[in-house]
Amino acid sequence: MSTTGSSVADLERAIVCAFQYADASLTDAAAQKIKGEAEMYCAMAKQTSYEPFLQLFQSSPHEQVKFYALQALQEYLNPRGHAHVVLTAPMVLQIRSELLQWLQTQHELPAYLKTKLAVVITLLVRRDYPERWPTAFHDLLSLLPRGSFMVEMYFRILIAIYEEIVEFDAQRSAAEADHNMMIKDAMREGPSACIAPSFDVIYNVLTAYTPGDRELLVLATGALETLQNYISWVDIGLVLRFVPVLFHALSNVEDLRCKAANCVYEIIAKGMLPDKKLALFASLDLLPVLSALQPALDEDPEFCEEIGEVVNGMGLELITCIDTFRQTGDRDRYLQASTWMAQLMPLTWRLFAHEVTDVSQEVFELVNALGGLLRSETPTDAFLPSSYLPQWLHGISRQIRYPDEEDEVDEAEFETYRRQLLAIFVNLARLRPDVVLQYLGTLLTDALAALARGAMPDRDIEACLCLVYRFKEGLTTIKGPHTYDDEAGPLLQMVLAVHASMLQLPTFAAMDYRPLVMYYEICVRYSALWRTHPALLEQLLSHIFGAGGVGHRHPTLRSRACYLVLRLLKSLGSAVHPHMAPLLQAIEPHLVVTAEEASALTWADQLYLFELTGFLLGSMPFNDTKLQYARVVLGPQLRLLEQCLQQPAGDEPVQLFIAHVLNAVGHLLKGFKGKACMPQQADAFAAVLATAAQVLLAYPRSPPVRAKMIFTLHRMVNLLEPDALCARADLLLVLMEHCDPSDVIEVVQLLNQLVIQYKAVPAFVQLVEASVVPFFTHLGALLASDLAPEDRASVQRHLYSYLMHLAQHRLATVLVSPRNAPAFPQVLQLVLDGFHLELHVVRAAATIVEHLVLLWFGADAGDVPQRDVLATFLLRDVVPAMFAAIQHKDMNVADMAAHSAIKDIAKCQVLLFESPLQEQFVATLQAYLAAAGVPAAIVQGYSEAVQTHDAAVIATAYKALVKASRGG
Repeated sequence: MSTTGSSVADLERAIVCAFQYADASLTDAAAQKIKGEAEMYCAMAKQTSYEPFLQLFQSSPHEQVKFYALQALQEYLNPRGHAHVVLTAPMVLQIRSELLQWLQTQHELPAYLKTKLAVVITLLVRRDYPERWPTAFHDLLSLLPRGSFMVEMYFRILIAIYEEIVEFDAQRSAAEADHNMMIKDAMREGPSACIAPSFDVIYNVLTAYTPGDRELLVLATGALETLQNYISWVDIGLVLRFVPVLFHALSNVEDLRCKAANCVYEIIAKGMLPDKKLALFASLDLLPVLSALQPALDEDPEFCEEIGEVVNGMGLELITCIDTFRQTGDRDRYLQASTWMAQLMPLTWRLFAHEVTDVSQEVFELVNALGGLLRSETPTDAFLPSSYLPQWLHGISRQIRYPDEEDEVDEAEFETYRRQLLAIFVNLARLRPDVVLQYLGTLLTDALAALARGAMPDRDIEACLCLVYRFKEGLTTIKGPHTYDDEAGPLLQMVLAVHASMLQLPTFAAMDYRPLVMYYEICVRYSALWRTHPALLEQLLSHIFGAGGVGHRHPTLRSRACYLVLRLLKSLGSAVHPHMAPLLQAIEPHLVVTAEEASALTWADQLYLFELTGFLLGSMPFNDTKLQYARVVLGPQLRLLEQCLQQPAGDEPVQLFIAHVLNAVGHLLKGFKGKACMPQQADAFAAVLATAAQVLLAYPRSPPVRAKMIFTLHRMVNLLEPDALCARADLLLVLMEHCDPSDVIEVVQLLNQLVIQYKAVPAFVQLVEASVVPFFTHLGALLASDLAPEDRASVQRHLYSYLMHLAQHRLATVLVSPRNAPAFPQVLQLVLDGFHLELHVVRAAATIVEHLVLLWFGADAGDVPQRDVLATFLLRDVVPAMFAAIQHKDMNVADMAAHSAIKDIAKCQVLLFESPLQEQFVATLQAYLAAAGVPAAIVQGYSEAVQTHDAAVIATAYKALVKASRGG
């Protein structure tokens, strides 16, 4: 389709074609080509002139062409539009004249065209009113006698003016905002004002409407929508004349009552001072009208929502009035506001507890704000929120119920509202615990009785249990003695009643998963009760390991049951010992590791049970039974690993499976504490280590296997003697040899743990001496490769972490062994490089130097090799590097990271001054600072700071150097 010599007819065909192929399949190449050519033609036409679009809008019989033409005109007129043609004043006048002339010939248009036309006329108004088109509104008003179509169009134009001019838009420039303000002022008053006559039109339409008149209904609806938008920014005197009409609509006109409620809300929310607002409420006399609406509210949830907004708005305004007049001492107004607030409460609580959540949410702000009044309540207050606590709590208990299956509720939105409601409940429990507990007692008594009769819906019992669970959170701020933890007190008696009812319920396992999850949460939160009620605990365990818990049909309950039973039994400690045999018997079937897709439990959930088993075994007394149980549980996992190793090396799923078995073993071992917690412990856990070692050697590069092997070794450090682990030095060597950015943190953390615990073990020192330089060489090669920035930072950080641990724990002498001495200069260069890296690495480098000085030159330093090499390094390289750090890009003395780095450098300098290198150190730093252009007085001052032996004094002097270097 050619774009040259375009005509109106060609443009019309292009627009029709573009719409016709708008939904063409992306796989239909021919259709996409036609569509692309048509769209290109239209775009080229926009760059040429607005006139074809103006003509097409008036002449084309196609509605889609009219719409496209209006859209193009909107782009030309929009100051932020993308049109390529800049309109002159005569062009704008032509568009305005032709559109208004055309409008007078019309009697009906599709709604979307009426809306788009209203927007274009609004842009004409915004462009020229009041300067170049002062009669804009009078011109439009003069068209209204032509009929209902013109009246409807006028309302649409007024609504578009609100959206385009009045309503706040953060994207508007300051100049646009100022011009819009000028338009609003001109609309309100002056020779070109339009608000008063426009409100007359609205009033006449509303008073003329009678129910059943469908033509006038459209106009009346538009009139109310227009009025709603304009109430907030016009004089209140113009608005009050509508109050009787609005109240009549609320009570008597079903088709208009929701829109009327929106207008009433705008009147209530209109900005004014509290005394003026109270006077407005007095003139409105709204409360009797609202009270009379009860029958309509029972029938229409949508109307309830709109009235809820009115109630919420009025209540918030009254709270502001109460607070203000109480502070100013205006007793009469304070009492009046309090009285109206009390009168508003019945409707508030009715809406808050409404079956439809959307209705309840409309008054949430008010309900939440009442908490502030409750917090500051005194017995002398005229309005007492505490007197409404039963209604408050009733509404919360109704609204936190999870939706019925047939309810169309957004789950995320419901969960958000539920969290907000429960936050209010906890606050009420904190402020009035006794009253809330009394309400809970009544609620729970009725609920458990209904549950026993089979007449309690699952969602109702879940909500009730949830409140019992959350109540305890409100007790955290109670100071001094109280009875809430007394088993004979009402709270724990209530919890015992829950246990007695739930555990004997024949339909326990058939319940929805949510009340069961909440019940198990209660079991954990109030776990102390199980210590004195072993029979109940036995019943609970049979449920939680049966079809009502770990074996339930719903995956969420299965998962939560695994986690919560772990938390519960760990909290009970030795109180579970009497139940040990049946417990282990119940758990054992769930410890069979299979492919995750074939298991009822996910691997993550199964790990909770492995950890629980380890805890149970670890808490048993030191005897042969404990050893027997441990072998029974560990044996199948070790045999499973051995079976996997007998198969050919597997792909990723196989590696993940093996890693999960290793993980399960590691979680089992978490429950055992110390190196003498079980008879024949060394043999039992050495067998675990041997099998795990075979796995790592078979899959030395597998990330999941390596990660779980490291996890297992962490456990073994606490369970086996050092020599047993050091005998498997090959494992550490494999981990170090194949270390990469994905697991460098885990490998180094393991090495650091071993350094801390085994630093005095000769076999381990020999292992470090043999592996340290190859490991650093490997990490250096990684850093020299093409790593992502975050991977490079991770490798770098953990390289220095390991070196720092060696220095801190006096193992750095392995760096100068006959084997490693040739690489010692490279290690020192590594330390030196650290002073030029990120600040956390600067800190590590300073700490390493600090401990090297102690090891080689401290009071207890022996005859350590390479002493002269290190001395030269410290004086020639480190001293300049410590001061070069002054220019570090992140060396901001006000920042904590920089402060910490400076403090570590200062500590390092204290040790250098206290070492045999004192004179050379002072001379070196003085020479360096002088060569760097530091004034002699500052050099002398810094030298004196060093001689104080006080790191804080040195740090202050160093910060002064930093500030001076930056012109401070």
